[in-house]
Amino acid sequence: SLNMKKIFSLIPLAVVMMLSTTAKASADTPGMSWTWRDSKLSHNQCVDKAENAIRDAGFGNNVEVVGTAPDNSIFGTNDDYRAAIRCVTDKKIVLFLVTGDGSDSGKLQRRLVNSFIGK
Repeated sequence: SLNMKKIFSLIPLAVVMMLSTTAKASADTPGMSWTWRDSKLSHNQCVDKAENAIRDAGFGNNVEVVGTAPDNSIFGTNDDYRAAIRCVTDKKIVLFLVTGDGSDSGKLQRRLVNSFIGK
């Protein structure tokens, strides 16, 4: 199970994601969806896989790697949503987050996870 320390370590990423999402006039409710998976990947494998998953899941705009090993976040966007995969390989977990102005964040976050895992 995820302990409180891990949960609180996610808060800064969530705040950055919310603040960096472009605000625009929309009748849709802002959405945010996140989850994590255990991972035994090396750091470089995780970052490479995350960059590919971001693009494959449809977030190929403005792809960038932020942070320093062993804790990097990989960001990408599409027209309405921003996605992030955070490789925390020293803790053997990978975090997935999608946020944006709409109700599809959950569906898109599952697509992101599936792109990463290869399902």
